[in-house]
Amino acid sequence: TAENDWFPVGRSDGNYTSGVALAYSPDETTTYEIGQEIYTPQDLDDTERIPNDRPYAGQLWAGYARHCVTLCRGGGAIRQQTGVRVGGVGALSLASEIQKFAHNDLDLGDDPRGWRHQIETEITVGVHHERRHSFLGFGRGRWRGDAIGIFRADLGTDLTRARVGGLLRYGFNLPSAFGGGSPGTSAFGHDATASALHTPIGDPAAGMRRSRTRGSPLRAYVSLGADAYFTAYNIFIDNHLFRRGTGLSLEPLGYDLSASVMLEWKSYRIGYRQVARSAEFEGGSSSAFGAVVVGWSIGG
Repeated sequence: TAENDWFPVGRSDGNYTSGVALAYSPDETTTYEIGQEIYTPQDLDDTERIPNDRPYAGQLWAGYARHCVTLCRGGGAIRQQTGVRVGGVGALSLASEIQKFAHNDLDLGDDPRGWRHQIETEITVGVHHERRHSFLGFGRGRWRGDAIGIFRADLGTDLTRARVGGLLRYGFNLPSAFGGGSPGTSAFGHDATASALHTPIGDPAAGMRRSRTRGSPLRAYVSLGADAYFTAYNIFIDNHLFRRGTGLSLEPLGYDLSASVMLEWKSYRIGYRQVARSAEFEGGSSSAFGAVVVGWSIGG
């Protein structure tokens, strides 16, 4: 999955500006992930620390998660996932090198000149638990839809947050919401209502293995998502737990809105998701980013 505020029409950098993640599930209960995320202020030309704007920051991380699916008596299913994530911020994130390479060597944007003011180097550790409930199946024939309720809690030295929301899907040959893994690909994710980077992908091929026996190898659907969250701590805003902070005031209440389209053919998936996010600190602005999602099932 690749997320970037450049999508879909080449907007300028600022806030959450880029993220990439790769997830691998050897079976329907286990997922391994690795990813990177990058945050910047709005003005990349300023070489000094910019007051009242977020600092340069990035994180490089690896994660492991276990998930299970339970069928409900009245219909639908519940998927629960518990995972751990270990990473590094500051120089360990390699965010400065990656953004400078993309902007300077590949000429994809303005030269980011303030990375010497990025947040300090630190190891991060976090755990999460997520619960998704698929219900409200509707439609006829091959055109069907469903709803998915989502609750997630993160506790860590990088992010401590509680999130609740939902996802509405509708399409042709709609794949199983979970299929032993996550409902869609995140999110990145996250069809997650939030950034996949803090909503792990789950099974990258969720629904594919069980859907490919339905006859037509083609599956296509759209989804709309919304969620609200309470954030107690965010290292990219608050800087560090035990060091001098950025001077910014965290906006504890926030929301994400998303819309996505997904196309699947046999064992392959490609899709696009657009996310709108409320301001994350007092005096900050709302932001938006897009995500290109590619997944496939190997063998089977």
